[in-house]
Amino acid sequence: MVESKPRPHLNGQFIDCDMTKSGPFRAPVMIKKRDILELVRLFIVQGAISWLVPPRYWRHVAGVFGALNVALHPKRTKNNLAIISQILDGQKGLPTALEVERSFFAGRLEERFQYLRSHRPGGWNPVVRIHGMKHVEAAHAAGKGIIFWGGNVAFNDLIAKIAYHRLGLEVYHYTRPVHGLSNSRFGIKYINPVRTLIEQRYLGARVSAEENIPKAMEVLNEWVKVGGSASIKTGNRGKRCVAVPFLGCQLELATGPVVLARRWGATLLPTFTLRALDGSFDVTIGEPLQSGKSDLGAYCEEIVRDYAAQLEPIFLADPTQWRGWRLMITKNTNSTDARYST
Repeated sequence: MVESKPRPHLNGQFIDCDMTKSGPFRAPVMIKKRDILELVRLFIVQGAISWLVPPRYWRHVAGVFGALNVALHPKRTKNNLAIISQILDGQKGLPTALEVERSFFAGRLEERFQYLRSHRPGGWNPVVRIHGMKHVEAAHAAGKGIIFWGGNVAFNDLIAKIAYHRLGLEVYHYTRPVHGLSNSRFGIKYINPVRTLIEQRYLGARVSAEENIPKAMEVLNEWVKVGGSASIKTGNRGKRCVAVPFLGCQLELATGPVVLARRWGATLLPTFTLRALDGSFDVTIGEPLQSGKSDLGAYCEEIVRDYAAQLEPIFLADPTQWRGWRLMITKNTNSTDARYST
């Protein structure tokens, strides 16, 4: 374990793979009513809290808003509590489904505080402990590039990037223009930079694509081929997904990064982040995900099973910080798939 130290910002380049002669990606909607609400919430309410309230209290403030959010959406809450209860069934010593549900929405708000505080003069420099650095060193010693497969935990989006940067890595991160808080043209230009400008401080490059994803993958490939590191977040949006058993459900993941790591000869490393009660963070770089299967389908399934096995102790350590409930498939009473709703 290494307690990392801040470094000068990289302020990495922005590579827009959707850019054409006619301009960048254009979202179908110019502006949404929700965008106006986001402006008020971000720059007045949440901005004031993040700048004025000490970080050690953020968890408590966010907890109040998380509980309120859950109380105001009883239909969604009822659906989600049934799903969470089924997934956690049989596990002892864990928070209740209601505590997990409240923490989900509290965590999303607390994450906003982190980004907004980072815009304040002097920034925000959290304590980050990094575990598993030996896996990065082993990949470098073998002359291999790395794909970090980012976990769906509450604070991984920003904290993992800070960790990569503090390890001295210039990571090329694949993202989408709608990443952040809005998917309208107005939101992409004026709201999402609240997140993306901060993330870019810790990256070698932010590689963006909504439509021209093959070009984005070419950019990542060129970087990985020379021993660089790329990062792609876990999700279930892709051409091929694999679902494997995980506690009381099925964990479904898109296997694009798995296929790319195999094709590029890169080391695939899962990453997970947990926030401690004192506001510090632990970033775990897991063991390399490997398979000896020759059949691509079997290869992907074995990798996803390995990922699920490494995720389980992280998940059970604090399910209130899990963000990937939508990646989990449970069954309704009529045996149809049940999905978490946000």
